[in-house]
Amino acid sequence: MLKLNPGDSLLLRNYGKYLHEVENDVEKAEEYYGRAILRT
Repeated sequence: MLKLNPGDSLLLRNYGKYLHEVENDVEKAEEYYGRAILRT
């Protein structure tokens, strides 16, 4: 889904949350949170 809509801030935020809470990948989560913030 992100490949189709790479600038969608909601998708970026949700994926960041998934990475943080499910995958425990804080570094990647921060990257996606940051990208979401820049898109708003």
